[in-house]
Amino acid sequence: MKATLFLFLFFITNLYSQGIIVNEVSNGTSGSKEFIEFLVIGSDANPLGTVDINGWIFDDNSGDFEGSSGTGVAAGHYRFGAMPLLNPGDIVVVYNSSDQNLNISGPDETDSNNDGIYFLPINSSLLERCSGSPSSSGGTSYAGCTYTYDPGQTWSSIGLRNKGDAVQIRKPDLSFYHGFSYGDVLNPYPAFPNGNFSFNVQTGSGSGRNYYFECGDWTNAINYIRGNATSDSPGLPNSSVNTIFIQKIKDGSFNYLNVNDIGNCSLVLSEDDIKILYYFDNFNLELIFSSGVEYENYEVWESVDGLEFNLVGNTNTNKYVIENFIQSKYFKVFGTSSKNEKWSSIIYVQDPNEKDLAYPIPTTEILFINSKIKIIECSIKSLDGSFIKKFNTNTLDLSDVPPAFYILNIKTEQGSKNLKLVIR
Repeated sequence: MKATLFLFLFFITNLYSQGIIVNEVSNGTSGSKEFIEFLVIGSDANPLGTVDINGWIFDDNSGDFEGSSGTGVAAGHYRFGAMPLLNPGDIVVVYNSSDQNLNISGPDETDSNNDGIYFLPINSSLLERCSGSPSSSGGTSYAGCTYTYDPGQTWSSIGLRNKGDAVQIRKPDLSFYHGFSYGDVLNPYPAFPNGNFSFNVQTGSGSGRNYYFECGDWTNAINYIRGNATSDSPGLPNSSVNTIFIQKIKDGSFNYLNVNDIGNCSLVLSEDDIKILYYFDNFNLELIFSSGVEYENYEVWESVDGLEFNLVGNTNTNKYVIENFIQSKYFKVFGTSSKNEKWSSIIYVQDPNEKDLAYPIPTTEILFINSKIKIIECSIKSLDGSFIKKFNTNTLDLSDVPPAFYILNIKTEQGSKNLKLVIR
């Protein structure tokens, strides 16, 4: 009996190999401000090995959800081309660059800041298109496609229908790997590699909506939520439990043998070390603490340089909220109880808008500043603090600044922040 069980588990494990799943998809707040967010996953056999997604296909409905007529089938599809090897826990966002989502400031096709997040406009050279198949008249087949890159390629091949559509991922062998439908696109559904059938997250119009994964089994509709696109979060975790899910994927502690393991979605430690995770709710930063033992109080300390820390508050729960978080900082907590007291390790939390606040970096001539907060002034300084140039606009002409490393200071109505600037 034990041998039979082992073989069954081994079989299930290998049905879902390394790959990418849909973590979030958004119809945008208006127009076609759409994006698809993919999350890289490992496997039980290889939880931390790099993942090659070249040749992996992504598409909207191809007719294998419900059928071809009036179900959001757009002619053509895309696949990933010359992508670098990715790590489990990395996020890839593909978006409509001709009607850009307001929460995406610009491309980062090569993860230039090493945060594990890739932003690819639909006309990225890392994407290849098959323009004609599948189509409403040609059926669901992906075979026999000729893939090309065209700098003018558009979102139309995977445009999401407001009344209902599907988002799906297929392996290079063309087999269905992950995806789901929404709105009025219903049965029949294609089968996942583990034998479960795909699903509809929720009926009703998808206009102004996003659909996002929480935690647990990504082949179960119960773990996906329909939200409002005003709160979509391209490149960021969708919620506190999605934060934990991604972290466990990243550190290799995710239980792929049992994706429903409650430990995949909770911070349970076997020792008294305090662990800090975080996620963003608009401009609010939520710090989440957990340990293998109970602490009655947590002191929250912050620092701008990781060296000198100041006490900012305390809480007797496992969560602390910092409102209007607009500057990247270091954090640590001090947990105390009648039996224990301990410092956590230090974490660095980057302002989610900071990596796209100034782009592109490195730059050659023109630098664009993007901020939801009114900008008062921008200035360029050398690394020794010498003043170089000042600007009062959001477009910085740096053509007369010699190539080098600089400090960019951006002064807003809510304070100032410094960014490292590279001019080539």
